[in-house]
Amino acid sequence: MRPRGEPGTGEQRAERVHEVELPPQSVETGAVFKTLCPQNYNEALYVGHFFRTGVPVVMDLTEMPDGEAKQFVDFAAGLVFGRGGDMDRLAPRVFLLMPHGMAARGPDADEVDKL
Repeated sequence: MRPRGEPGTGEQRAERVHEVELPPQSVETGAVFKTLCPQNYNEALYVGHFFRTGVPVVMDLTEMPDGEAKQFVDFAAGLVFGRGGDMDRLAPRVFLLMPHGMAARGPDADEVDKL
């Protein structure tokens, strides 16, 4: 039996989850992000689980069929609105969901000049 509120880990699921450690200047807290590449709308549970526990989520919908991708974006927008967070598009079909009280920021102008 799994703990309440934690998604299952069924072997039949084709989900890919990656932990990405961002440098402290990228996020105010130096938080760990979860990158999820869902294959269908049924995997919305995992986005909701991580987001509700305060983990920023990068949602990559590039491998999802168009209709389900639109449903997923609607779900994510409702989740973010209901929890007081923020949602940004990083690339076509790739979104960043930030929980309430967290903010991502780009590099400082000085850092860009060094590149």
